[in-house]
Amino acid sequence: MVFDKNLILNADDLEIREVKIGVKGWPEVLWVRTLTGAERDSWEAGIVNLGPGEDKSYNLKNIRARFVSMVACEKSGNRIFDNGDVAALGTKSAQALDLIFDAGQKLNGIRDDDLEGLAGNSAATPADCSI
Repeated sequence: MVFDKNLILNADDLEIREVKIGVKGWPEVLWVRTLTGAERDSWEAGIVNLGPGEDKSYNLKNIRARFVSMVACEKSGNRIFDNGDVAALGTKSAQALDLIFDAGQKLNGIRDDDLEGLAGNSAATPADCSI
């Protein structure tokens, strides 16, 4: 059986879902989108810093804001925020960021186990997790 790779390469497999925010000053509704494989890899690569040998450090600073900036979108699927908005987004309501983060996490199939795996699931001190 010959498999046609174009079935996969041309598939419309990126979803958009509505999220109800309910936080003062925010729009009532926002949308989240599926990350591409390359975008997810980029987000994960921003968390784990590989050093010499098997040394690793973890960059958890603004982890929610970084993810929200990548998944929050207009109804059309266009990103609302760009990478330059992450610091400002990190100053916004933790409740709102958590709602969007959780919705984006579910849509993208990112489980808590995945996050723990990225963080090494150890008692090591993160490299940049200061508030």
